[in-house]
This record gives sequence, C-alpha cells and structure tokens, in this order.
Amino acid sequence: FLEHIGRRELQIPPVSIPKGDARPELTRAEYLRLLHAAKQSGKERIYFIMKTICCAGVRVQELSQVTAEAVRQGYAILKGQCGDRKIDLPPVLCSELENFALRKGITSGPLFLTRGGTPVNRVNISSSIKKLCRDARVPEEKGNPRCLLKLYQNTYENIQNGIADLVRREYLSLLEQEQTTAGWDAQ
Repeated sequence: FLEHIGRRELQIPPVSIPKGDARPELTRAEYLRLLHAAKQSGKERIYFIMKTICCAGVRVQELSQVTAEAVRQGYAILKGQCGDRKIDLPPVLCSELENFALRKGITSGPLFLTRGGTPVNRVNISSSIKKLCRDARVPEEKGNPRCLLKLYQNTYENIQNGIADLVRREYLSLLEQEQTTAGWDAQ
C-alpha cells in the first residue's frame, strides 16, 4: 500500500532470518516423554496446558479463553489480535479437561489459572516445561510453548499433505479408469 501511494520511506524492510538461527523442533516422541514426565511428577496443570497447546493449537495468550464452558461445548471461540477464530477441542482432550475441572472444582471460567487466580503466563509455562525436560530427556531449548505449537502445526500440515496426496492419487486413478473405458485409444 505504501509503495502504491508513493511513501516507500515509511515501509519497514523485510526481516531476514539467519540460516543458522532455526528453532529446534520438538518430535512427537519427545512430546510424549514430556507428558509422561508431567504425569509421573503429578504436574497436572502443565500436563493439560501442554496437551491443549499441542492437541488444539491454542496459543499461550489464548489459554485463558479455554473455559469449562468451552470444554463442555467441544470448541472455543478465541479472540486474538487478528480477529476471532474457532478451534475444535478433540473429544479425548475434552474428556480429560472435564475431569481436570471437576478435580479442581472449576465449574465455569478459565481452566488454567495460577494459585492467585491470574491467568498463567509464558514465563511460568516455559519454566515448568524446562523442569520437565530434564526428567523427560528432552533438550531444554525445546521446552517452550512455541515448540509445542510448532509440533501441532507440523502434524496438522503433514496430515493435510497426506490427504491431498491421497486425493491426487485417487483422481489420477479415476482418470486412468476413464481412459480405459472411454478413451480414444480404448479397445
């Protein structure tokens, strides 16, 4: 837009990310070890926070919008900087979160609060995950919410790519069948 109206001096240059600065990626096996370590050490809240981020794609700043009501509905409408978005909460996650809410006596409102009743923040979550990393034999640089969210995104993308590949193969198979039955060179 700024280029179009002749105000290029107001444009911000594109950010270049150095090639060696790639963030480490959490694997599914490492994620499962983190969940197991949280469960073994009785860290129920961080277990469910990690699971909510990685199973539903919820960002840290949106965790306060994951409420008991949303869990009962099976979805949440998350309000963010880029507008509202609906996320489906998988039934297995909803079941676990409902039990968590019952044990904690939460009947309405946010599920993930500190002892003081304030929403959990990125620092608390990262610190808790880093502590679990030692027990789970996961590199500490992978112990943060961004890596969990990236695992969700990669998993979702891989599934979508797999589906797209299946659709493409099925379509090509259909075209081959049509060629065999109705093609110009068909006998």
